[in-house]
Amino acid sequence: MLTNFHRTAGITLVMSSYFVLTVSAQKDAPPLETVLKAAAEYVLEYSRRLQAVGAEEDYLQMDTGGGRVNLTRRVSSDVVMVGLDRGQIRMYRDAYAIDTKAIHQRTDRLLKLFTEPPGPPIGPLQYAQRFTDGSVPAYISPNLQALDSPLEPLVLLRQENQLRTTFKLDSVKTSGGVQVALLKFNENAAPSLVRSPVDVPVTGRVWIELPSGVVRQTEVIISNKELNLKASVTFALDKGTGLWLPKEGSQICDISAAGLGGSGTLNMRQSLETHFRYAKYQQVTIELERMR
Repeated sequence: MLTNFHRTAGITLVMSSYFVLTVSAQKDAPPLETVLKAAAEYVLEYSRRLQAVGAEEDYLQMDTGGGRVNLTRRVSSDVVMVGLDRGQIRMYRDAYAIDTKAIHQRTDRLLKLFTEPPGPPIGPLQYAQRFTDGSVPAYISPNLQALDSPLEPLVLLRQENQLRTTFKLDSVKTSGGVQVALLKFNENAAPSLVRSPVDVPVTGRVWIELPSGVVRQTEVIISNKELNLKASVTFALDKGTGLWLPKEGSQICDISAAGLGGSGTLNMRQSLETHFRYAKYQQVTIELERMR
């Protein structure tokens, strides 16, 4: 049985050890500028190496109004993630089934736009956007267009965009033998760089591996009196392409819009929750000059 002296000594020793470890961790943590530089260089190189990567998307959507699941819908799509150099990254979608029932005959038409780019009058990106826009009617709500691309938050890390956002180094921890920095961020300029149904600055967090700058995870929050939306994405290393690609994510969305009767009248109230996963990545080489 421990005496009070031993208990006190033990607590003191543990607290002292914790203090030393904390100070050591803080001392070894890189400055914020180093983390941001690594992230910007990573996004730039990512846009160059990505080329076009096709994948299968499983997008489970739920209407959760009233605190219960009122409706579920599983949308199956082909997606293509495209790197356009200079840090520009986009994703396009071609929904082909709802709850396993075909919307149209599934083909490789989306990815084919990038392997065999069509000629004038419009290019592959414009055609791909048509497929993407044509996929929205498959959603439970068109409001899910906000942040339905898991690559959207990367725009904030581009070097030319970092001045529009305030970043704070929250912590640096070791995971899988490497350091991972957690950054908190707040956009400080309008309009938002992130596509949103309401024009408000976004906030959130991003996990950056050091020293590589690899983005491991993102979390974006869009919030005002009418909308509260939180979207999270986890990236994983795909051995086939050698790239960190979106693996899975989720959205939680609550919407209430004021009606014509005044601020106390609501003409729309929605609670939505989604979960999405990606699989079967396939990378193809593209010719940038033919993507415009």
